[in-house]
Amino acid sequence: MRFIILYFMLFSYMYGSTESLKTLYDNSRSSMFVPLPKEHLLIAEACFEAAFREGGMGKKCQEMLALQEVHIDRDTLVIQEVSLQGRGFYVIKFGKKKMNFISIPHSYHDRKTGQIGLKMIGKNNFRAAAFNTVHRHVMDAAHTEGTLFNAFHLAFAKVYKSESIYQLHGFGQKNRLSVRGKKSAVIVSNGKIPNVKRCKYLCQCFEKLESVCSIFGIDVDELGGISNTQFRTLQKRGYFDFFHIELNLENRERLNRKRELREGISECLLQVGLLYQKGLDDYI
Repeated sequence: MRFIILYFMLFSYMYGSTESLKTLYDNSRSSMFVPLPKEHLLIAEACFEAAFREGGMGKKCQEMLALQEVHIDRDTLVIQEVSLQGRGFYVIKFGKKKMNFISIPHSYHDRKTGQIGLKMIGKNNFRAAAFNTVHRHVMDAAHTEGTLFNAFHLAFAKVYKSESIYQLHGFGQKNRLSVRGKKSAVIVSNGKIPNVKRCKYLCQCFEKLESVCSIFGIDVDELGGISNTQFRTLQKRGYFDFFHIELNLENRERLNRKRELREGISECLLQVGLLYQKGLDDYI
C-alpha cells in the first residue's frame, strides 16, 4: 500500500494534474481581461518558444507571466493562468505524428468552436491549440494586439515554419451579403491573394461535411479575416500558412457531435500538411 501511495505521488509530481483538458479549460474562463505589460510581450513569445522546443517554459517564465504548466499526461502540456485575467488557455502535444495548430479565438461567441477545438487537440493529430478565455465582447482575441494569444501563435510559427495554423470561426449564412455566401457552409481564407492550391486542398478536407466550401478572394468576397491580428502579424514575420476557416452552425454542431467527422477532417489536414512539406503541391 505504501508503495502504491509513493508511486502515485511520484506520478503526480512528474505529470501533474489528472484533471481532464475540458475541466481545466472550463475553470479558466474569465469575466475580465487584464492586458499583459508591453515589456513582457517579447518575453512571452520566447517563453512559449521554449515550451515548444524544450517541453516546458521554466519557472521564471511562469512566475513572470503569471502562468502555470499542467502535464495531463506524457504527451500533453497545458499552459494556463494562475489568476483569471482573460489571457488564454494553451495546449501543446508532443509526439512524432503531431502536426499543425488549431486556433479558437471566439469559443464563447462562435458556438461549438471551443468544444470542437478541445476534442480535436485532445484526440487527434494536432501539435498545438490556443483558446480564448474571455468573451469576444470583453476582448476579441482575433483582433487585439499585444496578447499572450498572439504571442503563442508567433512562437509556433517560429519553431514550426513549415506547419499550418487553422483558425476556426462561426458564421450565420442568412447574414451573408452575396448569393454564394448564403449558399456556403464553409469559407476558407488565406488572405487577399490566397494560396489557391492550399485553399482547394482545405476545401477538399471539408467536403467530408458534404457542404459547399468557398474560397475567399475566389468564390466570395466576405469573411476573409484579412483584418485578423494573427493573420497580419504572422505575415509581417514572413509566415503565410495561416488559414481562417468559417463554419456555419449546422456543421459546427455536426463536427462537435460526430467523432468520425472530426477525425476524418483532422487526418485530411495532416496529410495535406505532410504533402506540402514534401513539395508535392500538385498531388491532386
